[in-house]
Amino acid sequence: YDRSPKDFGYDVALLQGERFIGLDCPPGQTVNPGEEMRIPVFLRPSRERWAGERLRWRATFVDAMGRERSLVEDAPLTELVGDTALIELTMPAEPGLVRVEAMVLDCAGRAEAMNFCYLESVGSAEERLTLPLGQCRAEFPGEVERGEVEGVVELVSGEGRGRIEWDLELPADLDTGTASATNLVAEVSSRRPGAPQTGVDRWPSELVVDVNGVECALLLLGDQPADSRGALSHMHGFQGRYGELVRVAIPGDALTGGRVTIGLTCGPALDGGGGLTVYGTRAGRYPCAPMLVPAR
Repeated sequence: YDRSPKDFGYDVALLQGERFIGLDCPPGQTVNPGEEMRIPVFLRPSRERWAGERLRWRATFVDAMGRERSLVEDAPLTELVGDTALIELTMPAEPGLVRVEAMVLDCAGRAEAMNFCYLESVGSAEERLTLPLGQCRAEFPGEVERGEVEGVVELVSGEGRGRIEWDLELPADLDTGTASATNLVAEVSSRRPGAPQTGVDRWPSELVVDVNGVECALLLLGDQPADSRGALSHMHGFQGRYGELVRVAIPGDALTGGRVTIGLTCGPALDGGGGLTVYGTRAGRYPCAPMLVPAR
């Protein structure tokens, strides 16, 4: 409303040009791992106005560890029936988030129009020790936000200076024999009041990660962005907020004694800001909860 530049997470011109390609489905939906998807694609204006262009689509997948891979790259849309084509896609057999894009390329290979949707699949993932957000302690000056999806806490957030902390029992077979045997992986951002759409100004926060009282990292979180890239937040009522996926190496000697305390302490950066938001598997941009992952 203040007419300052905004970031939408996509090139607005590709959705507002003379020609339009649309996906006849919700912009975000929850499906099953391994499900067969059929997504209708339509063209406006009519097909006769698209002579010479190539109609293509692609799909990328982010798994529950935050790793991205291509599922389909530069595939042709199925033959049009009237002004409608079809995307057919088999979801991966594991939980994660798929972004499907349909586009029109001109004779030089440049995108002339584009549209997209997200497909979320939910389930259990291996190779990790999850830090449930519903079991963390959170201390901030004001009210702590605990956002739920289907009765499970998927977002914890507080403004100003504060701390989010877990106490948990380590598995007996967790390898802590090397100097950096385990990584803490989490999607985090600052906490900006009102969650405005991503713009030119930023709301940074400093974050200290400690394990059993041992400081492992000092990070600068640049902002709490909120735009189309926060697909899981849009789907589940968290205003499109998302963070960055951080990986912090934990020294082996910090993981001793069977039990471990993991803490995230935040405060304003030198130029203001502050607060902390931690995202779970169904909030933010990445379909992964805070977790401990053995180093490879």
